[in-house]
Amino acid sequence: MAIYDLLRYRLSSDLDLSYILDTNIWLYLYSNLHEDKEREISAYSNLLNEIIEKEQQIFLPSFILSEFTNVLLRADYNSIRDTVDYEYKFKKHYVGSEDYLSKTNEIKDFIDQILSIDNIIKIDDEFSSIDIDNIKNDFINIDWNDAYLVELAKIKNSIIVTNDRDFDKVHTGDFDIVRLF
Repeated sequence: MAIYDLLRYRLSSDLDLSYILDTNIWLYLYSNLHEDKEREISAYSNLLNEIIEKEQQIFLPSFILSEFTNVLLRADYNSIRDTVDYEYKFKKHYVGSEDYLSKTNEIKDFIDQILSIDNIIKIDDEFSSIDIDNIKNDFINIDWNDAYLVELAKIKNSIIVTNDRDFDKVHTGDFDIVRLF
């Protein structure tokens, strides 16, 4: 098991592989948060297209979509908060506002696009069988959801696609990562 450079990584149609795309990948592909990162968008878009073309599975746990929606909502909130003269609160002022409703509609469209990908397999998060001790140990070096994703990838025998170098801190050779170097 290894960490692969995305630009040198080649999918094989002979193998039955599954992938879990980290939240940051979905944000590159389905938001404008990183519109200035053309290299990343192009590389991850090409990989997604190749996974689809080779009919490999893309596992999607609910917490990835939860992170995706929260990041987009917080980014929108922060951009508005930075332009107002008063103390703009997330729940008091933003949630339920026209800006919030507009952003949630946009996010719902993104989610529909993601879920419409033929290769997407919605999966449970395996909480009843996941190794919480490993997550707690990794949580020292990476955030909780990333540590959880590592354990889920191990259970599902899936390859993690990420642009987050933090995963390198906990990589012990028992799962694969594909990312840009």
